[in-house]
Amino acid sequence: MNPRWPIVITYLILFAIAIPWYWHWFGNAATQPVLGLPRKNLVSLLGVTGMGMLTVWQMIQHWQKDADD
Repeated sequence: MNPRWPIVITYLILFAIAIPWYWHWFGNAATQPVLGLPRKNLVSLLGVTGMGMLTVWQMIQHWQKDADD
């Protein structure tokens, strides 16, 4: 099995985006509403959604390879 460093790095970036602990550094920009949600909440939701979509894509890729073998 080949190491998939781009996938690992993508997970780490999405994980860092999904954690809103650093948003207090942005001041009022973190709490400005976007689509009715504070910006930090919307970015966290997008990060978690991205991780979920990446996980599903990886599982589909893996299962298709097993079915072909």
